[in-house]
Parts: sequence; C-alpha cells; structure tokens
Amino acid sequence: PRRLRGSNPRSGRWAPPAGAGEGSEDEGSEGRAMPGHAIARLICRCEGSVLPRAAMVALPGAALTTAFAIMQQTEELDDATLQWHVSGAAFTTFTSLLAILIVFKTSQAYSRYWEGVALVVAMTGSFFDAASSVIAFSGTSKVHGRKTAEFRQVIVSLTSLLNASCLSELIEPVESDIVSQMDVIGLRNFDEETLLTLQRSTKKAHLLFFWFQSCVISALDEKVLNAPVPMLSRTFAELGAGLNSFENASKIANYPMPFHYSQITAWLLMIDWALAPLSVLGWTRQPAMAFFFSFVLIFVFWALYFASLELEDPFGEDEADVDLVGLQRYANECLQMILSDGATQPVRFQAGCKDGKGSLHIAGAEHIYLGLAGSDSESDRGGRSAAELEDGARPLL
Repeated sequence: PRRLRGSNPRSGRWAPPAGAGEGSEDEGSEGRAMPGHAIARLICRCEGSVLPRAAMVALPGAALTTAFAIMQQTEELDDATLQWHVSGAAFTTFTSLLAILIVFKTSQAYSRYWEGVALVVAMTGSFFDAASSVIAFSGTSKVHGRKTAEFRQVIVSLTSLLNASCLSELIEPVESDIVSQMDVIGLRNFDEETLLTLQRSTKKAHLLFFWFQSCVISALDEKVLNAPVPMLSRTFAELGAGLNSFENASKIANYPMPFHYSQITAWLLMIDWALAPLSVLGWTRQPAMAFFFSFVLIFVFWALYFASLELEDPFGEDEADVDLVGLQRYANECLQMILSDGATQPVRFQAGCKDGKGSLHIAGAEHIYLGLAGSDSESDRGGRSAAELEDGARPLL
C-alpha cells in the first residue's frame, strides 16, 4: 500500500498518514512501482543511510589487507612477519562475541525507536481525545453561543500548543529548525501576559497541561460545559495519559544507552578492525579475495553499529528519526476538523429514514470518499437493505 510521509515524502522518517487523496505524484508512482523497482531504489539510496559511513571505515582495513596480500605474493614479507597471522578459530571466537554485543545493542536501539514512535502517537491521540470530549460536552452549553465558541477555540489552541510543546521538548537542542517548522493553532490569539508567562516557564508542557485543566473547570463553573463531573473525569484521565506518554518519551530522549556498554562495543569494533586483515591473510593469497573478505568482515559490524546509533534516539533531525513536524501538522488537522461547521452540526438521517422508519441499507465503503461514489460496486451492494441480505449474512439491525 502507498505510504504518505509527512514533511519529506522521500525521507525514511516515520510520519502519520496524510488524508486520502493527498500526496504528490512522486508518492503515487512510488506506491504503484513494481517490487523489483522498489528494492532497487532501496539498495541504491544513500540519503539517511549508514552504509556509506560503514564503507568508509571498512575501506582502509580492506586496502591494508590487499597490500599485505600483494606483499605476501611477491614474498616481500619475511617468515617473522607471517607469524602474525591470526588463527581462524581464535578470530571466529572473537567475532562471535562481538556479534552478540552488536546484535544486542541493535535490538535495544530498535526497541527504543518503536517505543518512542508509539509514545508520541499515543500522546497526540490522548490530547485529541481530551479536546474532542470537552468540545462535545460544550454542545449542550446553557450560555451564550459566543462564549461557547470562544471556549472551543481556546481548548483547540491549548491542545495544539500543548502537543507542540511536548514534541519540542523531546528535541535537543530546542533551538532546532524542527521547532521553527511546527505550527500552532491560535498562538497569536493569546494575550501578551499569557505568552510571556509561557515563554518564561521552564516547564511549558506542564504549565499548558494545568491551563487546560483550569480552563475546563472554569467553563464548568460558568455553565459553558453542561456535563456531569464523572464524565469530565474521563477527559482529565485522557489528558493525564497524554502527559504520561510525554514523560516516558522524555526518558528515551534524555537517557541514552549506558556508556559502559557502548564503550566496550566501540573498543571491540576497533580490535576487530585490526584483527580482520591478519586473519584474512591466513585464508587466501589472492589480493582481490583478501580485499573482499576483509571489507565484508569490517563493514557488516560497523553498519549494524551505526544503525544502532541512529535508532537509539528517535527524536531529532536525522532521516531515520520520527517526523515530529508531520505529527504536529496531523494533530492540527484533526483539531481544526472538530471546529469545522460540518463536524459541529448534528448527525441526521434523511427525511424518509427518520423516527426509525425504513431499514438500514448496505453500500460500499467507497461512498465515504469523494470521487469514488460512482463505482460499479454500487449496483452490487448500494441498493440492498439489511432485510434483503443473503441467508447466513448478519443484518445491521
């Protein structure tokens, strides 16, 4: 299936899905490409890849091995020098230990990456859930419509600002270009005192979290919200779940892998780089094969090591990092949607189906997308009611 990225459709970042029918022509052609073409582009892609860095480390070692192999062929190496060859059994034992360390480090980095993705997505979803619930409760407000409209706008602006603040605090340094690319709904609508208080605060996310709660309590006291307190407690629970996800994501952003383990792995990689040429000289006397074997032995370990370094911190500006700008844009689109006229109007059946009259009809899911409602499947399913389904099928009502 086609995957629509966030701010950079060619990047390897994770980003939330865009709306149906959106995306550039390049994205669509990429999604429709044959698997062979996609694999070829994946193999040849250098942007955001760790392979060039691993190759830069492996090439000097492979070149050194080739030089030794040529000198060995021309008998320029004396017998004393040949005694430095590393036995295959000893080198295999060493590389097995190194492989265990590298695989463990990579798996831990991979887990940290997807945990970070899950946490920021859960955070955004929880904040939207809280805002959506509050705005839905305001639909039965007992006060003037303008007061209710202002309350809804404040809730949406606070939610957008809270989400952007949480995402920004996951980036180090905060002055990153990513922060300047994030948009906040209604930021300039706040008064100067509010903005100044927010700018001076060192705990912006927690301050906005408190402002959201205070705004809801004030609206409840002023009858802008006409909902039982137990129902509003669910809103506070979702809001708290979003902040809890942010705190857990901050753990990943602020606490790297243990230094001791990373240092040991780096030292063993350097030892492997030095031993690989000496070991390969005992396997073959052909310079080309010596170059190939030495390059592969060094390249594989360093590629995995660099990949683990990229995945350890999923929040940043690297190509493999989470697209935080796209995630903020996605959150803003969802928040703007619940303020639209179409979202706030009551959901109604057409005249002939009101008051429980008639039966529920079956139609293809393509009818919910613009431009697809005229599909041929309408003749197959669009005119059937639940009572006219084939035997064995479950009616909707």
